[in-house]
Amino acid sequence: MKPFILFLCLTLALLTGCERDTAQPQQIPEKPLQQAPVATDGPIGREPAVAPAAEIEDIRPEFAAVRLLHDPAETILVELPTAALPFWRQKKESAPALVLLSQDPLLAPIPPALEQEVLQLLHDGTDAEILTRTAKPVADPLLLPSMAVSAAQRARLFSQVIWILPSKQAAEQLDLEIFLGQMLDLGAIDSAEADSFNETGLGMFAGVVGGLPFQAVHLDALPELTRPVVVHFDPSFLKPLYRGEIKTPLYPLLAELLGKLRDRNWQTVGASVSRSSLNGSIPLPSRFVSVDVARLFEEPRLFEADMPRTWDLRARALYLENFLKKEEVRELYEEMEARTPEDPSVKYALYQVLRQFKEVNAAMVKLDEAVRLDPVYALEYLSLAEIANEKNLVDQVERMLRLAVSAMPDHPFLQLRLAGYLQTTGQDEEAEKLLTKLREKPWSPVYYPDMVKQLD
Repeated sequence: MKPFILFLCLTLALLTGCERDTAQPQQIPEKPLQQAPVATDGPIGREPAVAPAAEIEDIRPEFAAVRLLHDPAETILVELPTAALPFWRQKKESAPALVLLSQDPLLAPIPPALEQEVLQLLHDGTDAEILTRTAKPVADPLLLPSMAVSAAQRARLFSQVIWILPSKQAAEQLDLEIFLGQMLDLGAIDSAEADSFNETGLGMFAGVVGGLPFQAVHLDALPELTRPVVVHFDPSFLKPLYRGEIKTPLYPLLAELLGKLRDRNWQTVGASVSRSSLNGSIPLPSRFVSVDVARLFEEPRLFEADMPRTWDLRARALYLENFLKKEEVRELYEEMEARTPEDPSVKYALYQVLRQFKEVNAAMVKLDEAVRLDPVYALEYLSLAEIANEKNLVDQVERMLRLAVSAMPDHPFLQLRLAGYLQTTGQDEEAEKLLTKLREKPWSPVYYPDMVKQLD
């Protein structure tokens, strides 16, 4: 196999996922959501490989403006932030403010050559067309996930943007110059936009970005708002704050963070929650977090009720994992599976536990079940292929790659990765079949300018 083809396979997989991230425990009683201190960075951030975006999952029918996290809100669960664009567009006539909870402000600049096409798509395209060109792994994307808010600003889907900073520092420790330097380095703003910013209060920075008012605020300095909001939550927001179940138990941490939004009594016309495994931001073991956050938006009564039994079981399992209590962890996930047999995150958790017991066949059954329920879990096949390759298990490498392609048949970069591996093992005819199909795809001259030449 030619070296550049192998390099291309690995590089493209990363590009589509990484643009622009011994004491004995005591019994844990069942408990309601509790307040917990915000703390520093933790283990929610192992970077997975690429995977296809999930379609928008409607959780509730449309709602009028309601009190955020007091009343049930219209909530959607998406794979990537860009998959929320059709939902945001539906709310445009309310002239809402976007409240963004994310580690990334999603302000990567749109390539100038594509800007008009992006605006036309957001103004006139169908929801399906927007998803295909912005939130799926295709040869000719118009947007990358990190451009979601930039695109929403250009299309004037919001009247202003409020980015809640995922800072482990106190509000008084935030520094405007450092903030602007980071934003400039990220490419989220240009120098003129940087000049528009001022410190408007303790932990509050305000300026103009993309022609719209933009505020970056500490969680302890949330502003008063008179207009309705759309909230977007990306689980990357938790990366600097979560330090594991011993120091910062997940569910009390979520109650603490979202409780501060609840205290503001903002009016909302809807909430979107991204899972963000596709863009390399959130690892598969943490994929469940977005589902549970979405449930809090649609069932805010949970703030005042006992923790759901399945959440309590997962909290116990996450805690006991720190003490290598694999038998107890297995029992907890098996009870979860009995209660929620269609939850792919539980199937995946059981797969991980069974691997610790070296029950390989049973583990693979659980992984296959997770993939059937949620194809994004097929990312794990790529990890298994890497392990098999390290052990020189040639047949298993190919098997895992084929399972991944089978789970995501329209994913061009997985096909490319499989073609590259087939070439390394001398299966040129099989590789050429895949490469022929890939050459026929309309590769973007902006994002993949050398692809056609390299495939040829």
